[in-house]
Amino acid sequence: MKKGFAFVLTAVTMMALAGCGGNVESKDNKTTVESSMEITSNEEASLNVDDNEEASSEEKTTVEATKDISSEENKTVAEQETTTKVVVSENTSTTKKTTETTKKPAETTTKKPVETTKKPIETTTKKPIQKPTETTTKKPVETEAPIVTKIGNVDNTQYSKVVKAFESIVKKMRQDGIVKKSDVCVTMEGTTIKVDINYADKDSDLVLIYNANSKVYELVVDYGFQWADGFGTKINGKDSAPYNRELIKSVLSVITSEKDVVFERIDLDCYSAMGLYADKWTQIADCSIMSGQFKLDEYFSYFITMEDVDSRDKSFTLLGKNSAGKTIECILEYDSSVVKYEAIENGVHLEGNDTNNIFGNAAVKTGSSSYENYKKGLIDSWKAKGDSNPMIDEMTSHRVNGYTYYWFELFYETADAKGDPEVLYVQIGENEYLELFGFESWIRFEDFVNGALFIKEVKVK
Repeated sequence: MKKGFAFVLTAVTMMALAGCGGNVESKDNKTTVESSMEITSNEEASLNVDDNEEASSEEKTTVEATKDISSEENKTVAEQETTTKVVVSENTSTTKKTTETTKKPAETTTKKPVETTKKPIETTTKKPIQKPTETTTKKPVETEAPIVTKIGNVDNTQYSKVVKAFESIVKKMRQDGIVKKSDVCVTMEGTTIKVDINYADKDSDLVLIYNANSKVYELVVDYGFQWADGFGTKINGKDSAPYNRELIKSVLSVITSEKDVVFERIDLDCYSAMGLYADKWTQIADCSIMSGQFKLDEYFSYFITMEDVDSRDKSFTLLGKNSAGKTIECILEYDSSVVKYEAIENGVHLEGNDTNNIFGNAAVKTGSSSYENYKKGLIDSWKAKGDSNPMIDEMTSHRVNGYTYYWFELFYETADAKGDPEVLYVQIGENEYLELFGFESWIRFEDFVNGALFIKEVKVK
C-alpha cells in the first residue's frame, strides 16, 4: 500500500512538470529534474521501510542505475544539494511525473524476465526425473515365458495336455521365487518334453522321450535331480526337492492317469531296496514300468508303456453275490507257469511251486465297504471270541488296473484258537471284496499280484 502511494505521487509530479515547461534544457532545470529523481528515490525507500522483505533485487538494481546516470551529472547534483531540496519542495508535482517515467519501465523490464526464468526451470527439472524411473521399473514385470515353450512342430492337442500338466507347478515356482517369470522351465519339441529348473549345468533335469514304433516312453532323470526332502539342490536359498517331486509327477501325468502311484514305485526304486527289474515289466496302476539306462554321475532312466506286456495265459472266474442278491463275476488272470488254480466250494484254491511257495483260498464276499472297515470288523470279531487284544501288522500294498491289493498279518489268541494268518484284501464293489485267507508267497507281492491273482474285470449280472 505504501509502495503504490509513492508511485501515484511521482506520476502527478512529472505530469505537472511536463505541463509547465516540456523539455527544459537549462542547467538549473536539469539539475532540478535529476535531483528530484534522487530525492524521490529516497522518499520511496523511506516509505517502503516496512516492505523491505517484499522488494526484489531487481528493483534495487533499477534504482541504483537511475542514480548513476553519469559521473559529471552526479557531481552537479552534489554541489547543488541545498538548492535541489528547495526546488523539490516548491515543485513537487514536477518531480513526481519524472519519477513515474523512470520507474515504470524498470518494473516492467525487471519482473517479466523473472517469470520467464522460473518456468523453464520447473519444466526441465520434473520431466526427466519421473519418466526414466517409471520406464525402468515396469519393463521386467511385463516379461513372462509360456508355461510350456514350443520348439518346431507340436501337436496342439498334446501340447494343451502338457500345459495343463505343468501349469500349477510352474506358477508355484514363479510365485515362490524358485524361477523367474521369464525363465523357460518346460519345452516341447515334437513329442519330447524337457524340464529344467537347475540352470547351474547344461543338462535338463527331466526328459520324456516317446518312441512311436514301440509305444514306449523313456523318462531320463539327471543324476543330481533329488526329490527327497533335504537332498535337493538349493535354488535361490530354497530346497528344490518339493518342487522336483511335483515336476516328476507332472511328467508322469502325461503318460498315466495315476501319477502318484507310479511316482511312489519310482521312489521305492530310488530310495529303498525294492528296485525295479531291468529285464521284465512290472505292471502298476494303468501302465507297466521297467528300469532303463544308467550312467553314474550323469543320469538314470525308466521305460514306461501303456501296452499289454504281461505273460498271463490263463483265466478263472470267481462267482459271488452282492448286497442286492445279484451275481458278481470276478475274472482273474494268471501265469500257469507260476500258479495252478483249483475250483473249491465258494471259491478257488491257489497253489504254486517249490520256488515261489504260493498258497491260499480266494473267494468273493460281501459286507465291507472299505479296507479300513474290513480290518475293524476282523478285530471286533476276535474280541468277541475272547481275545482282548487282537492285532494287525500291515505288510504292503500294490495297485494295478484300478484295484488296490492290501497284504497284512492277523494275530489272535483265544482259549480255543491261536493263529497268525496272512490275508490279502481287495475292494471290488461298493460293498463287495475279494479275500485270500491264509495267504503265503515267497516272491514279491507285486509279482504275485501281476502273475498269480490279477483282477482283469468285475461284472455284475
